[in-house]
Amino acid sequence: MDLLELTAQSLRRHHLGRDDCILVALSGGVDSSVLLDLLDRHHRKGGPTVEVLHVDHGVRPDSAGDARFCEDQARRRGLPFHLSTLSFPAHPNQTSPNQATLRDARLSAIAEVAQSRGITTIAMGHHGDDAIETALLNLDRGAGLRGLTALREWSPFPGAPGLSILRPLLGSSRAEVQAYAELRGLSWREDPTNAQPKYARNRLRHGLLASLSPLDRSTLRSALATLAEADDALDALARTLLNEARHPTGTARRFELDAPPLRAAPAPLVGRLLLIAAPGLDGAAIDAVLDLLRADDLPTRRTLPGWLVTATEDHRLLFEAYRERGARDLLRAPPAPLLLDPFPTGDAPFLDFHASWGLGPHPDDPFTFTAPLETLPRPLRIGPPPPGARLPRQGPDGLFHQRVTQALSDMSVPQDRRRRWPCLLAPTDEVLWLSGAPFSTPPLATGTTTTAPLWYLHLTPRFRTH
Repeated sequence: MDLLELTAQSLRRHHLGRDDCILVALSGGVDSSVLLDLLDRHHRKGGPTVEVLHVDHGVRPDSAGDARFCEDQARRRGLPFHLSTLSFPAHPNQTSPNQATLRDARLSAIAEVAQSRGITTIAMGHHGDDAIETALLNLDRGAGLRGLTALREWSPFPGAPGLSILRPLLGSSRAEVQAYAELRGLSWREDPTNAQPKYARNRLRHGLLASLSPLDRSTLRSALATLAEADDALDALARTLLNEARHPTGTARRFELDAPPLRAAPAPLVGRLLLIAAPGLDGAAIDAVLDLLRADDLPTRRTLPGWLVTATEDHRLLFEAYRERGARDLLRAPPAPLLLDPFPTGDAPFLDFHASWGLGPHPDDPFTFTAPLETLPRPLRIGPPPPGARLPRQGPDGLFHQRVTQALSDMSVPQDRRRRWPCLLAPTDEVLWLSGAPFSTPPLATGTTTTAPLWYLHLTPRFRTH
C-alpha cells in the first residue's frame, strides 16, 4: 500500500490544506514516527503545517530518553516541538498509575497544548490492526456498535469540544507501517511494555491476532469499515429523531423530549439518541430511561449519572444536568425565571408546570391568577420564591401576609420541590401570587373599573406529585 497516497486521501477527505495546522502526537514508536514522516512530506509539498507534541508520562525509567528522541526528530525536520511532562501522586497500594489514568492524563495534556496553540486537528498513528484490537477488546467488555467502531479516521477529541482526531493510517496494517519505516530508513523507539503479557491488548496482539493471516486481518478491517458505515447511519437516524422529539426552548444542560415518538422507536435508536443528547449516560442509565418510557405508571424522577430525568403528565421527559455535587443540589438550586414574553398572551413550560396566559375570564381555581390588565406591572415573570418572600393572603379576619415557605408547607409541597415551585413575580421580585395556594389574593384588583379587560395566568401541573 502507498501510505503517502493513503495519507493524501485522508487529508483531502477532511479538507486539510496549506492553511491548516496539524499537531502530531509523537510517542517515538514506529507508528507515530511513520505518521510524522508522512505528514512532514505532505507539508513540504504544500500540505498542512505540522507541529509535534510528546507527552512524557514519567512512569518508565527511560521516558526522558523518549522525550529527547522525539524532540530531536522534530528539530531535524525543522518543526515546532512541544513537551508535556506528567506527574502523578503516589498511591500506597499501586506502584504506577493504571492504563486508564495514563490515557486520560495524556489526552488532557494533548488537548491543553492544542488549545494553547490554536490547533484543532490532532493526528495519531493508529492503524487498522489497532482498530481490530480495540474492537475485540470492547466486544469482550460487552460493547455495541459504537464500541466496535471506536477508532475512526476522524472523530471528536474526548472532552475537548472543537478539537478532532485524525488517523490517516487507519486503512493500513501494522506490517505495512513497519515496511514503510524500514524502506524510508526511519528511526524509532521500542516501548518494552508492549511485550508485557499483563496487559490485555498485548495478550491479544501476540496471541489471537498473531495467528491471523494478512488476508484475515484485511477482511476484519473491511468488516469494521462496514460497521462504521452502519454506525454513521444509526447516528444520523438518532439525530433526526432527536430533532423531532426535542423542544426548541431547551439548552445543552436542560431539555425536554416528547415521549410518544421515543416509545415508537427501536430501543437501539433511542439509546443512541440518549448518548447524543445526554452525554455521560452509561448502559444502565440508558436502560433505566427505556424502562421509564415503557412504564404505564411513570415514576416522578430518576437520578442517573450526571442527569436528573423527570417524567411529566403531558408525556415528556425533562433532562436536567447536574454537576459533581449531585442531583440533590440541582433540586435545591433556584431555576432561572420565565419571562412572560410575548405578553399579554402566550404559553411555555416551567419545570413542574405548563404556563398559559392571556386575556379574558378563566375558571377560578388555586392554579389560576386573574387581575385587570391595566393593574399589572411589567415585565412579569414566573419564578421560584425569593428568599424570605411573603405572600398576600385572604383569611377569615381579612388580608394578611404569610411567608411563602410556610404557605408551601401548608400546601404539603414536598421539600425537594419548594425551591422550584412557581410564583408570579413583579419586576421588584415581589410575589404577586403563589400557584396552588388557596385564598391567595392578588393585591392588584382594587381601584379599577368593571369593564377593564381581565388577564389570567394558569399553571397546569405537569409532573406527578406523589
